[in-house]
Amino acid sequence: MRPKIKTYEDLLQEEQRLTAQLASYKEVIREDITGLKASLNPVKRVVAGAKNLFTFDDNGPLLNFGLKFGTDVFLRKLLLGRAGWIAKVVVPYVIKNYASHLITEGQRKAVAKTVSNLVSKFMMKKKKEPFEAAPPA
Repeated sequence: MRPKIKTYEDLLQEEQRLTAQLASYKEVIREDITGLKASLNPVKRVVAGAKNLFTFDDNGPLLNFGLKFGTDVFLRKLLLGRAGWIAKVVVPYVIKNYASHLITEGQRKAVAKTVSNLVSKFMMKKKKEPFEAAPPA
């Protein structure tokens, strides 16, 4: 039980005690929040994974075209050739959505740069080849 405050010095001592107690409570709350964040990390990963299954990342149209086309051909025609129509619709949809999030922005830029370099080299070879006239008959 706390003693009654009778003098001004008693009031200052009580203020110091309460300030120290408040600081210790703040530290305990910080530790609890840190522990809670660490314990919720698996939940965040599950939510992010579920989001990847149902949303499509539409950055990089060339890669997305290749991803969609490849998934359609490989899954629908080869792997799910004898499956029902529901499986042919749902499975490629989920896999395309999830796979679109696997490719990072840096990887997309690297692929775009590589394709750009290949196209420019191809175009330069076309320009360097001389025009051949048909031989006289």
